[in-house]
Formats: sequence, structure tokens, C-alpha cells
Amino acid sequence: MSDTHDKTPPSRSQDRLMATVSHELRTPLNGIIGTASLLAETGLDANQQSYVHTIRQSAGQLLDMLNNVLDFARLSEGRFELDRRAVSVADLAQDVCELLATRAHEKGLDLAICVRPGAPATIETDGTRLRQILFNLVGNAIKFTDSGGVLIDIEAGSGLLSIAVRDTGPGIAQEARDRLFEAFGQARAEDARRDSGVGLGLAIVKTLSGALGGDISVESAPGAGSCFRLCLPTGESPAAPQCLPDIAGRLPDVSLTGFTPATLLGLSAALISAGFRVSHRRPETPAVPGSVTLADIRLPAPRLDAIFAAGPAVVVLRPEDRALIPDLRARGCEAYLVRPVRGESLIDRLRLLGRGTDTGPGDDRLEEPEGRGRHVLVAEDNAVNALIACRALEKAGFRVTLASTGQEAVDLAEAGGFDLVLMDLRMPVMNGFDALQRIRAIRPGLPMIAVSAEIDPDIARRARDCGAVGVAAKPLDTGTLLRLCARWTAQRESAA
Repeated sequence: MSDTHDKTPPSRSQDRLMATVSHELRTPLNGIIGTASLLAETGLDANQQSYVHTIRQSAGQLLDMLNNVLDFARLSEGRFELDRRAVSVADLAQDVCELLATRAHEKGLDLAICVRPGAPATIETDGTRLRQILFNLVGNAIKFTDSGGVLIDIEAGSGLLSIAVRDTGPGIAQEARDRLFEAFGQARAEDARRDSGVGLGLAIVKTLSGALGGDISVESAPGAGSCFRLCLPTGESPAAPQCLPDIAGRLPDVSLTGFTPATLLGLSAALISAGFRVSHRRPETPAVPGSVTLADIRLPAPRLDAIFAAGPAVVVLRPEDRALIPDLRARGCEAYLVRPVRGESLIDRLRLLGRGTDTGPGDDRLEEPEGRGRHVLVAEDNAVNALIACRALEKAGFRVTLASTGQEAVDLAEAGGFDLVLMDLRMPVMNGFDALQRIRAIRPGLPMIAVSAEIDPDIARRARDCGAVGVAAKPLDTGTLLRLCARWTAQRESAA
């Protein structure tokens, strides 16, 4: 179902200009951000690490400004369509968290999702526009929060779905809140210098919220953090299932220890909705016999060792903690999860621990690298972007084959043996859309992710219609790339 919002339709030449500007700016930005990410994983001294961090931060600011300027131009010029269909808000929020996790963790912030019992499994809305709203809200929260965390809090009631983005930042005074959603507005004069932005993100959020039939508001006070709340109509949306008795019957007790409030709320909500009995305990409190312990990696080493010795445990890592995995295995840790934690991954991990030695497909046990030899076909004609993708995937244990044209990607997919395809949409000889359609006809069960430097809901919709399971925007940092590939190859393995 689609509906159109009309002002003055932009000319075709304006559309082409915006698409070209987006593509030509994003392609080198992808090279800058990707190369800096790879460089950060090499043996750099403190000064060199600081330089790399500055490169990534500056490129990220430029990317945010580019996104907002192009989005604001499209929305203010007029005509845009909404594609309403059943959307899982929890999955969409998780995708946004995974895209922004690197930014949050670089600042030492926690980033989590809390889906309250009673929230609907899906609602009828435009998922691409809703993702855009959340990306702006969560990105802003990370940008202006220096310590603590950011939580996406999802709950339903009285025919409305509430999506609240809460942060532990400095808060906003009343007089500043009144102009927050105006174009080119900033809460404070110093925010413009700190942000290096142009004050368009929240104006875009306001426009899109209204187009979706919802409303955006803010609750804040100086020193008390901020809460941006999006309310959307739920209609006749069915509630999500609240209990998984086959799992809960085997592992009724889960103990959480060492987590910050945002992650604690998110993990607790996921476990309670699945029917588990949950307890929170201080790190120094002994483990409950017969329970599984979820522990934060940031606990002191002696406390973690005591937890590992007391019974089955899952440790929750930050992406930068992966180098500690061999040491954790040697100390007796059985399994791990990486922030931001997906609810289904958490439940799956507990199911596997309940089976003892049966690891099953898609498990993140400590014995195996992330890629596990899964084979990824990368269709990318830009040499720098191809190098970045291949190096990052190979380092994580994936096997990678590169295609430099759309036709070559189709020919390689036809030969078989791949677990995932990453398809750039602007490919020579055969464009990415046509290549996706051809591969879907040849290999209907093979997951494909479209990659595009042109951020446009119509492009995303067209890519999905051609067979893509998801659409990733350039520039794609290596952490997001690895999470996407690990997620979809694991799902393919599990389905098989």
C-alpha cells in the first residue's frame, strides 16, 4: 500500500543531480572510512590511533551532513511516496543499533533496545522512513551524550506504539526545546560548533513523523538527559508472542550481572518476554545454583573467573573485545554475545547451553571464528571499496570471491557455492538490479544484500523487489559489514 505526499514535483534533472552527487561523494567517503577502520586494527601507537580516530570522526560528520542536506532537499522539494507494509519495529530498531554501534562504542557508550511485553510483532508503516527517523534520533543521542548510554524503548498502549530514544546526555532547556524541530535550528549555539552539522536532522524527523501519521515530542531538562518519543498508530497489529515454553522449560533461571542500565533493561525485557525467570545480582554475589549467568566483559577478571567456575555463563562483549576471546576460552567461558545484542541471538544461545554440547548452526561459541569459512560473493567495481570489503571479511574468517561486473557476478553465482552476495547497484556491463533478478532466478534461496551510495527509499524498494534481503548504504564501516554478513550467512545455515 502506498500514498503520495505532493508539493511541486522535482524535475528529472534534479533527481539525477542528487543521485550523482550522493554517489560521487559517498564512494570516496567509503574508501576513507573503510581504510581507517582497517588501519585501526593494525599495530598503531597511541598517537597514530588518535589520528585514525580523528579521520573516522571527521568522515562521519561529513557523511551525516551529506545525508541530512540531501534528505531535506528531497522532502522540502515535494513529492515523496510512502510504502506501507507490515514492519517489525524491533528488527528495524536493532538494525539501526547495529549501524550506529561503532560510534557509540568509540565513545564508551552503551546502546541497547528494550521491547516491552505487549508491543506488536509488526505495524503497517513505511519501514524505510521509520528507519530514517530512528537513525537521526539515535545518531543525535550518541553525538551529544558523553557518558552512560542510549536506549530505544518500545511499548504499546491505547492503539499507539511508542518508540522512545532515551539518553544520559546533558539535557535541553525549555527555551531550546521550542525550536529543536525547526530547520537549521540547534539547541545551543555551541552545539553547531560541536556537531559540525547544519541543524536539519530533527526537521527531517518532524516531517517524516507527520507523514507516517504519528507525532514526535521531547522530554528533557538540563542535567537529566533527554527522551525523544515517536508515537505511531498500531491499527489492528497483532501482539508479539510472549512465551517460548520449549526453551523456558529447560533453562528457567537467568542471572544478569555487571550491566549498565540500558543493556540491563534490554536483556531483561527479551528474557521475560520469552518466559524466563530473571534475576539481577551484584557482581560480588555468588551465582545461583542451576542458573545461567549473563555477565558483562567489563567486570574485573577475578569476578569473571568466579562466574565461569560457578556454572554455565555467557559473556557480553563489545566489538573491540574480540581479541580477548582466546583468553576467555582458556578461562572456562562457554559462549559469548556481541553488543548490541539481538533478542533472538540471546534466546538461541541459552537454548544451545541447555543442550550442553550441541552447538548448532549460527552459534557464537568461543571455539570458532566469526566467518567459519562461509563463502561471500562481493560484486564491486571500485578497487578501493573492493579491497576494503575483501580484507575485512577475510580477516573475520570468510572466504571471498570478487566480481567486477554485474554479468561476472551472475556467472559466478550460477556456478554455485556461495552463502551470501553483496551486490553494488551501480555495476558495469549489467547493473546491480538486473544482476539481483538474474541471481534470484538461478539461486532463489541465496541471500543477497544490495549496497548503494544513493540513499533513496525508491532505490531500496526496487532492490528488494529484485530479490535483495536488505539494503546497506555506503559508506559501510567494517563492523557493520561483518555483522551483516555473519547474520545472513548464519540464517542461511540455520534454514538449511
